[in-house]
Amino acid sequence: MNTIPSNFNRYDDLKIIYQTISLSQKRKWICNSKVPFNNSVDEIFNDIHYHLPNSNLLFDGCSSENKNYLKSLGYKSISFGKEAIIDLSKNPFQKKSLLELVKRGSRHGSFEEIIYCDENKLKLQEFIKKTSHGSKPQIQNLFALTFQSHHRLFVLKKNEDWICAIMISYKTKQIMQTELILRYADAPIGVMEKLIFEIFHQLNNEQCDYWSLGAVPFIDFDSKLFSLSWFINFIGRKIKFAYNYQGLFNFKNKFNPIWEPYYICYKNKLSVIQIFQLAQKSNLNKLILYNIFSKLHLNYGK
Repeated sequence: MNTIPSNFNRYDDLKIIYQTISLSQKRKWICNSKVPFNNSVDEIFNDIHYHLPNSNLLFDGCSSENKNYLKSLGYKSISFGKEAIIDLSKNPFQKKSLLELVKRGSRHGSFEEIIYCDENKLKLQEFIKKTSHGSKPQIQNLFALTFQSHHRLFVLKKNEDWICAIMISYKTKQIMQTELILRYADAPIGVMEKLIFEIFHQLNNEQCDYWSLGAVPFIDFDSKLFSLSWFINFIGRKIKFAYNYQGLFNFKNKFNPIWEPYYICYKNKLSVIQIFQLAQKSNLNKLILYNIFSKLHLNYGK
């Protein structure tokens, strides 16, 4: 097994690095992780367990493969959504409607991969503030938020001004995953499709096999009624006004991805309180409050 959970990145070093966030006295959420290319996922999980032997661990962004391995270690799982994975051997841009959007986007900017340096790291942070959701509380700890040396950053730009940007990382040498999808608040129609078109061909030329566009939560409709998974997805669909998962699904689905299940895996009983703690530590609660206050035309201090 070599495909890491989506909250993990591969990098060129020999040390496994991860962050633990406490959701209760014993419950530890493992996130913001960097792992070596040469370590199998079994070795990574076993290393984390070795260093945290008395904790009830929680991993998010797990694939079916990750879930099955962790099940053998006594873990339970919650279906949390689905991940959109592009098979790079199959060209989604043969659809006329999608190709037309790419052509429209081509009029507004040129494609470039941005090299990692402190200046570009800062430039990305400044760009985030100008994006369509830049004024809102930002989701945290579910994916990378800052440009680091093991990431790749692609932009569509006009002159030196970025119009949209996508940051990706490595799951394996041949499998990429998306960390950030960003566009300028007033970006023209088609620019994001154009950027994905260019990245698709770039990765294809590099002989990568798959590219994950990331997960969409709350689109699991197969959970058993009143189960914990059903409860999470039910609540998630009720906060659509705060987190538009349906719009995100529609956008990613136009690229004809493979939709794979996406899980939270956890050791021992997971309480509803810990789920709410997870929402708090990911900043989702602040995003919900911000949107409620906005609809009421009230000011919400972040």
